[in-house]
Amino acid sequence: MAWEDLVLAAGGFIISFGIIPTIRGPVKPPLITTLTFVGVLSASFVAFVSLGLWLTAVGIGAQAILWGVIMAQTLVIRRDARALLHTTVVTPDLGFEEYRPAD
Repeated sequence: MAWEDLVLAAGGFIISFGIIPTIRGPVKPPLITTLTFVGVLSASFVAFVSLGLWLTAVGIGAQAILWGVIMAQTLVIRRDARALLHTTVVTPDLGFEEYRPAD
């Protein structure tokens, strides 16, 4: 096992933990963002497997799966074309979202 595999895998797992708040949070990125991440990470997964960097491939695969979950959340929440390019907020408007200073 190469030390490079350990370093890249550690980074991949740390980034995976950083994706969890987006999954649990009310704001989802545009669909084009999630599609890009899933596509690039999936291609990277195949490349790392072909290089024999198995731990790195697992970390990258975890990221691809987590971004796929975000993509699925975005698709379920918004089934129209606006989800492709705009941020999706899944919480209802409560009436006090916009701050207005007192006169």
